[in-house]
Amino acid sequence: MPAPIPPYKYPKLINIINGTYSDGIDEIVSARTEDDKAILCICRDGRKQLDVKITSDEITIRLMNADGAA
Repeated sequence: MPAPIPPYKYPKLINIINGTYSDGIDEIVSARTEDDKAILCICRDGRKQLDVKITSDEITIRLMNADGAA
């Protein structure tokens, strides 16, 4: 069952994501773990909103709002 990740853990997630995402995210809006141990996050980079999936093998980052791109 998916479980929310508490906000006090967000800084560590931001460091992990920013190790791959060179633009750097500004904040995590929400984050949760999935049954398969993947971590799903909704993040912001300025006006861009990103969907981030972290697994043991990779970090996948997808732009959610094309109109927010600078």
